[in-house]
This record gives sequence, structure tokens and C-alpha cells, in this order.
Amino acid sequence: MTLSPDQIVPTATPPTSALPADQRPPGFALAVDDDLALLLRAPHLAARMFALQSADKDRLAQWATDEMSEQSVRDGAAAALAGFAAGRVVPTCICWRGEIVGAASARLDAWSGSAELGYFISADCEGRGLVTRSVRALIDYVAAVHDVQRCDIQAAVGNTRSLAVAERLGFHREGVLRSAWSVGELPRVDAAIYGLPMTERPWI
Repeated sequence: MTLSPDQIVPTATPPTSALPADQRPPGFALAVDDDLALLLRAPHLAARMFALQSADKDRLAQWATDEMSEQSVRDGAAAALAGFAAGRVVPTCICWRGEIVGAASARLDAWSGSAELGYFISADCEGRGLVTRSVRALIDYVAAVHDVQRCDIQAAVGNTRSLAVAERLGFHREGVLRSAWSVGELPRVDAAIYGLPMTERPWI
């Protein structure tokens, strides 16, 4: 898959049937396919994102902080929006058949020409390939629009689903950071590092 111009140019009306008219944010949307789109993670979507994360709170708590509120999600979206405007991050929600079901983001490093990717999906939507398709489109976007030359993914070694996404996309496991981070009061975990130069994307 490579992106066509109508997919990667920011637009007020995304070129996809996945998004009902009342959910179209101004400024950015990226079509993945007929029923899947990436929307800019803007503050007006905070209530939906908070509901999504709250529903999966126990499952997500082992990988991310569970201390959140709708206001903290809104504040985070506002900060991400400022980062998007500054060219530092591409923060998106995964919208499938008109519903927000997850998130995918790329944190940009202009100096190295690289991007670090992150993502999650609701438990109800696991196993449908939505994350893989969404992250592949996001990779193509940052390569085309921000001239990213390499993408990285870091995930806890026990987070087998996130690691499987990286492997399906052709990323190579390049090492392990021992005792990389902790979440809340949980013990520190090791993190696997995956990398993919843009010239090695298996789908182009």
C-alpha cells in the first residue's frame, strides 16, 4: 500500500465512508480503506476517547497509567494537537465503521528523520487487523509528508499483541531495554525495540 494524494492531504471532509458527518473534525483525516480512517486526536473527541479507555481500564493498566479523567484526556489531546501543529507528533484516533475504537500515533524526530509509533485498540476489536492496517497507513503518511526515513516501536516484552503488530508490518527486533519503565506501582518491565527503515517496507 502506498498513499495517494487525496489520502494524505489534510482535508475538512475525509475521503471515506467510515466517518459520519457529525464526527468529522476540521483539519485532518486519513483514509485507510472504505470502513477505516485515522482522525486527528483533537479535544472535541476527548469524551469518546475517555469512554473507550475507561471501558478497557483494567486491561490497559498494565501498559499505561490508569490515573485519568475526561479532563486529563482532553488536556492530553490539546497538547497533542499543539504538537501536531508544530510538526512534532501525528496523534490519531482509529475510527472503524463510524466508531472510535483505538488510537495510533507517531512521535517525530526531525534531527534523526525517524518516528516512534504507539497504538492501542479496544478489546472488542482485537483480532480484526485494524491496528496493523492503521499503523501501516500512518507509516506511509509520515514517510510521505514528514520525510521520515525510519520508524521505531517499543513495547513491553510481555505485550505480545503489540509486538505481533510490529512483526506483521515487517519490523525487525533490534534489542531489549532492560528495566525500561514502570507503570504506577507495578514492577519495572523490559522493552523490546523494533525498527523499520522506510526503504524496507514490505508492502511497497
